[in-house]
Amino acid sequence: MFVRTYVSKYIESNCYMVYNNKYAFIVDPSVSYEVIKKDLKTELVAIIITHGHFDHFMELNSYLENNPNIKIYLHEEAIKKLENASLNYSKEFLRPLEIKCDERFIKVKEGKYKIEEDLEIAFIETFGHSNCSLTILLDNLLFTGDFLFKGGIGRIDLYSGNNVMMRLSLEKIKNYPLLNKYDDYYIYPGHGDFSTLNYEKKYNFYLK
Repeated sequence: MFVRTYVSKYIESNCYMVYNNKYAFIVDPSVSYEVIKKDLKTELVAIIITHGHFDHFMELNSYLENNPNIKIYLHEEAIKKLENASLNYSKEFLRPLEIKCDERFIKVKEGKYKIEEDLEIAFIETFGHSNCSLTILLDNLLFTGDFLFKGGIGRIDLYSGNNVMMRLSLEKIKNYPLLNKYDDYYIYPGHGDFSTLNYEKKYNFYLK
């Protein structure tokens, strides 16, 4: 799989298009469909939302309008935030955004889910920044949202953030059973530069 990174001009949230020669999916639609469609050469089969803060799904409506049957994968607790402008913090930034989550929204928990016949994604519950934070694992790629950054972690003082859960999630990601297939894993966070798991284990204070 290949990864193309887009950065929102607002709050500099990362949006990722993950693709091969058959299909593509989006992680955190923080830039509009109009921006990514010029690079889209295959079928767009899914959208994944790492957590329910508005800067990570603020352009979701543009995808729904242009791809009415697309499936959106997110944690069950994220639904409450998508539907509430106060909980997703869009109201605080004077950009109230509430999205009605209908049958296209697939609630996921920790485990493996088959997105397409030959596309299986593992969702890892990495709570702490929020109670709906997911890390997405595909091959040697990790999409960590606002859980883990290069040299840092997500803040824990927002609604549903929790210091104890963050520490448990950091311990989990260091020793997660599925993270033993490759010598290293690429980390694609919700903000900032990409990194690798080995680099973070060595240099990130919070993973030591």
